[in-house]
Amino acid sequence: AIKFGQRKLSINPMEISIKDDVELLKLFGVVQETDVRNGIEARIKRLFNEINNKIKIDVNKMTEYEHIIQFLARKYPYTWLYLAKLYKNVGQLENYVITLKKYLEFSDDYTHRVDVLTKLINYYSAHNDPIEDLYWRLQLSKISDIDYETISETSNRFNGFMSSNSNVRNNWDESEKYQILETLINLMERRIDEASAKDCSRLGWLYVHYNNKTRAIEIAKEGLQRDPKNEYCMKLLRNLNATGY
Repeated sequence: AIKFGQRKLSINPMEISIKDDVELLKLFGVVQETDVRNGIEARIKRLFNEINNKIKIDVNKMTEYEHIIQFLARKYPYTWLYLAKLYKNVGQLENYVITLKKYLEFSDDYTHRVDVLTKLINYYSAHNDPIEDLYWRLQLSKISDIDYETISETSNRFNGFMSSNSNVRNNWDESEKYQILETLINLMERRIDEASAKDCSRLGWLYVHYNNKTRAIEIAKEGLQRDPKNEYCMKLLRNLNATGY
């Protein structure tokens, strides 16, 4: 990292901001093999604390440090998370979101993935963007060990869009709609043993929108086996004109 700053300094020794780069990279320190084994995040955190202190004094310095941070992020993808935090601190929310997505794009480490996806969901929910909100909920639902409630809630939101007069559903063509349905159905069916009666009703509605009335009835009846008085499953069966409900 220091060599990067030294090369820049030799190219243009009169540039004050480049000298600042070198000082910041000195804080980062020379990376040894033992650092990789023991974890280098502490060094990156120290660097970001220094940058954060500087931009508290002068927010315009944020643009001066972006290229350093992006340089580090190519090698250490979780650096994107520190950059996202800086953007949020200075109120640059669009860059904050873009940087969170950069982390998802370049990192194969699932340690922070749930947290990053949740941040994106919260952002788009707060900014009333249901299409993006649902997209990131789908990505969260695909994580292998995610709780079943998350998958069920994503299905419930999609069913809401499909069952109402909302313009949201008009954003999907038929192939996109069926792709979303197949994804959610597979996710819910794969772990059906974890489903409550309410979850079964949500899966049943997915089958309704998938034009599989037979399976929708089967799932609703299975839900009633788990909770004989469940109003959601009974309502679904009534809507499907199933006898006895």
